[in-house]
Amino acid sequence: MDRARIYKGVTVSTDIAVISLPRTVKASRFIELKSVIEKIEQSKIPRVMNLNITSKDKKYKVFMEMHENIVLFREGDEVLFGIYFEKPVFKEDDFLGRGMIFKVEKDKIYISIGGFLAVIEGKMKPLPSVGNEVYVKLSKIS
Repeated sequence: MDRARIYKGVTVSTDIAVISLPRTVKASRFIELKSVIEKIEQSKIPRVMNLNITSKDKKYKVFMEMHENIVLFREGDEVLFGIYFEKPVFKEDDFLGRGMIFKVEKDKIYISIGGFLAVIEGKMKPLPSVGNEVYVKLSKIS
């Protein structure tokens, strides 16, 4: 379906596509990991921080870039890291970013969240497809 919108005197055409996901995905969750933030360090890119996160069972590693103004966590914090196909419930002090999967390898998934990189490493099945829109959530475990 094609729609036209008028925004500040400019007509913008928007294509709307409907994508169906398999019903086997429980509550739209792809992966959810109880994890620990191992390291937070300054990136070579100004005002960007690198977060290194490891799942408690040591089977998964996550690397995330995040703007320094929205880093809500400290090294050693226990967090729940999740990737979802639909917008999950979240709290004010959670990080929730909408991103796009742009590369899938055997044991790695690369996600762009507004230009910031998130890489998940570990055995995952079934693997999502390149181009899937996902939500990446990081919340402290109290």
